[in-house]
Amino acid sequence: MKILIASPYAIYPDVPHGGGQDLMALIRYLQPRHRIRIAAFTDSTGAAHMRTLQSLVETTHVIQPAFTPAAKANRALQSMLNGRLPRRAEAEMRAVFAEGWADVVIAAWTQMGRFLPAVPPGTVRILDEVDVRFIVDEYAGHPQLAQRKQAELAACRSADLVIVRSTRDRDVLHTYLPHLHIRVVPPVAHVADYLSVPTAGCVPGRVLFVGAMDRVRNQRAVCWLTQAVMPHLEGAHLRIVGANPPTSVRALSATVTGYVPDLRVEYQAASVVVAPMQSEAGVLNKILDGLAAGRPVVATPVANAGIGAPPEAVRLAADPADFAAHIQTLLTDPVAWHAQACAGRAFIRQHHTWSAAIRALEEALCELV
Repeated sequence: MKILIASPYAIYPDVPHGGGQDLMALIRYLQPRHRIRIAAFTDSTGAAHMRTLQSLVETTHVIQPAFTPAAKANRALQSMLNGRLPRRAEAEMRAVFAEGWADVVIAAWTQMGRFLPAVPPGTVRILDEVDVRFIVDEYAGHPQLAQRKQAELAACRSADLVIVRSTRDRDVLHTYLPHLHIRVVPPVAHVADYLSVPTAGCVPGRVLFVGAMDRVRNQRAVCWLTQAVMPHLEGAHLRIVGANPPTSVRALSATVTGYVPDLRVEYQAASVVVAPMQSEAGVLNKILDGLAAGRPVVATPVANAGIGAPPEAVRLAADPADFAAHIQTLLTDPVAWHAQACAGRAFIRQHHTWSAAIRALEEALCELV
């Protein structure tokens, strides 16, 4: 098959965010048997990163939105997320979708779904939601929720197949669109690699948070953790790992590492992994990776909403004191620590077999073509 994959972000082998890592895993899986082209909105830095894809794909089509200097960085990214791009950039991406080269077009992330109507008849149209965005918007109280939800459902209707990361997301979409063709493909992240992380090697008292630190929801999570949770703990030290931490995060009472090339080392050294998200964030790789690495995870209920891990695998608390109590128990009770670590790995092995899901997805694509 000839497959076009279009993304709102630069995609490259060392991409730091979970959705990009999933997409890279998909590209690597499909590349030996299919011809692949990539199109993406990005800047000059992202374009340089994408040149490393030359051995995996036929071509990369980079579209650099013509933002003014004052609109760059976070404001430019937010414009992409809200679907407000310069007309030139919109037209260029629409032309890529319409060119007719591909047998299959995969629009990665919800916001790329608006280009699917440009795909020529006879070409299979796939929308990879990554996370169902209106669920995240509802938790966040987004001011344009109704408009964005309507646009997202319209994008789903325009697709021949929709990919989601969890059965929860599938079931939510089916309440609105009962006949929608959906495949659940759980995040690959680093689950397969982390299942081999040794049980030994924990640093006593180390509490680990992992996430891209230029994302506001991660910044809010670690601020809540340091200010409301950590003061309740004895003998604990927080370690924040993730690319691009701003000054406000570096100023927190924690060790802040910035980008780390191999997270297996960080997970092995962790005593407890935390996901203290204050708003819905879909299927969180930080939880999946922690469970796969055999480390107990403490999370807020909204952090676990997209995964649905049982209480024996993930301890849940929204109240700061309760959250701290769970961490303290795991830091001081070896029996509880080992029981939860084993339950977490068992959950991952049972529910997150990416290889089987991706084979089924490829078969579905072949059937549609």
